[in-house]
Amino acid sequence: MLSPTVLCFAVITILLLTIMQLSNLQRNTPPGPFGLPIVGNLLQLGDSPHVALSEMSKVYGSVFSIRLGSRRAIVLNSHDVVKEALSKKARHFSARPPFHSFHISSNGGRSIAFGDFGPGHQRKKKLATRALHAVFSNVNRFDKLAQEVTERLCRSLTEGGKCETVDISEHLRTLVINFSLRLVFGDNLKKDYTIELQNVLQRGNDFIENNPTINLVDLFPWLRFALRRPCKALKESVKELMDFVKSVYSLHCHSNVEEAGVNFAAAVDKVIQDEMLVADPNFKTNVHEASDDLLDEESMVTLLADVFGAGIDTVSATLNWALLFIVRNPELQHELLAELKREIGMDRLPNLDDRARLPLLQATVLETLRKAAVVPLAIPHYATDDSSVGGFSVPKGTLVLANLWAVNHDAKHFDRPEIFNPHRFLNENGQVMVTEQAFSLPFSTGGRRCLGATLAKAELFLFLGCMLQHLNFHLITSVEEINFDGKQGFVLKPHPYRVRVCPRTVSH
Repeated sequence: MLSPTVLCFAVITILLLTIMQLSNLQRNTPPGPFGLPIVGNLLQLGDSPHVALSEMSKVYGSVFSIRLGSRRAIVLNSHDVVKEALSKKARHFSARPPFHSFHISSNGGRSIAFGDFGPGHQRKKKLATRALHAVFSNVNRFDKLAQEVTERLCRSLTEGGKCETVDISEHLRTLVINFSLRLVFGDNLKKDYTIELQNVLQRGNDFIENNPTINLVDLFPWLRFALRRPCKALKESVKELMDFVKSVYSLHCHSNVEEAGVNFAAAVDKVIQDEMLVADPNFKTNVHEASDDLLDEESMVTLLADVFGAGIDTVSATLNWALLFIVRNPELQHELLAELKREIGMDRLPNLDDRARLPLLQATVLETLRKAAVVPLAIPHYATDDSSVGGFSVPKGTLVLANLWAVNHDAKHFDRPEIFNPHRFLNENGQVMVTEQAFSLPFSTGGRRCLGATLAKAELFLFLGCMLQHLNFHLITSVEEINFDGKQGFVLKPHPYRVRVCPRTVSH
């Protein structure tokens, strides 16, 4: 028998929730599940929030509302509503929420990924886009760099021409780090920074993924002063990355581009210098001594750290998923190798000019990006004005969550979306279909779309092509032992699995 006090509390709670729901209906705000007092719907999200939210959308529709602690949020679960909010109505939804962790991670608002939206953000993104274009347009340099780091990986995995059984994840992470360091700073690095950077990034990731208190501060701002220690630790973690980037940049920012090769840091400096010369033909001051705070050294360092942060974890996780999907399906590995042999042979490595000749490899990259959706909920957005999405009102101050995992697994656009099938992106002639790609949003969309989307797809194409040409992969961990839901974190990574890696010359 319930006590009168407990019964009274339960009745009052139900009445309050009912009143809130009726109020939402009157204001035409999106429907959604009832939440508990204080915590809201947090406990309903479980270990895989993107999956839980996708299930909720089957009940409440493609736009629904939830409460995350003290924060009101809407969740966008279809291609149409994500496009409407983040592209068509971008001026209302392009801001980042006022999270304490975002302020720290953005290095005081300087970051393109985590900083707030506005003229400053747009100019930084324009500078970074032009610099990336300069790097990417030098195709021979890009090809050679990807080929060299992949060959180095292949040699380390099959030293002495022998087969090895390994957990491949750290090897792939090292591959991407080696590539990123040279892409960002050039080839003539004073020393091998790979291990140092790997340790810096790992400590930061471990802290973020193992400290839910940081999220609590974002969702319950009044806890900030009670949880000063983890906030301080996050700040120190971000500072460690910035100090690392600053130390490498200060050593290499004046490198001769002919010796170092085209690189992102030099390209950004060149873009800024060109802009200053257009504004003032007599401009001779070092770009980082200019008064504009968009050009100071701290902003430059944050920009370089953005490229690292956006690229290393997401690309290495996607590459890890790609190999897992391929080794789970040996027939696909045979098809990919047959395509490589048939179209370019085995006497040279694939390059970006081969993309049209290797449609199955391209489709495998596209299908991995769709299926894995390594940033499943994107980075949260924030409504800066009263607006609407999908016919529902969205009040100012609402968190906006784009469930990219739901978009990429929408059965309306992808037949049997739970199945990994690269052929869905190929037409009857075996060529890549552009129209099919439009419904997959692995990099989000609009003004906040991932800066390195084109770069990431090119990296994945070259890394996979070079590895499959050199190596044969065989899954050792049984499929029954692998949890294909992934390890939840800011980036969705596969659970550990082991593969037997053999050079192509070795029969197995």
